[in-house]
Amino acid sequence: MSLIETFGDELSVLKIATSDFLSAAQSRPFNLGAPVTMKGNFVEACNVICELVVPRWASWARISFSACHREDAEVEFACQATSTLAGRSYIEALSADAAKVLLLHDLLVGKAGRLGLKVRDVQGGVS
Repeated sequence: MSLIETFGDELSVLKIATSDFLSAAQSRPFNLGAPVTMKGNFVEACNVICELVVPRWASWARISFSACHREDAEVEFACQATSTLAGRSYIEALSADAAKVLLLHDLLVGKAGRLGLKVRDVQGGVS
């Protein structure tokens, strides 16, 4: 299964152009000899999607995925938010980014489950 076949629905929901996704994916260390559903490739694809939706350089909240070597999970994710003292515009921007992070979480953790991958929140708990 190709990257586009595997993540096409999520790209559509997130309004990410296939060309943008493939362009961003070129700089990631995919194992081209392994299926997209292999945890390392799955993690890389998720991180490409996350970077396109909530880029590290411009977002107040983000989500990232990593391969996990635990018995109870193969993939883990972490959500982060900046911490600062600021005004209303910061809270509005943080809220908008947090909403995007929650959407990414629902889509990508759900995708992992449909592909048979067990996912763990770094704060604890397995999905």
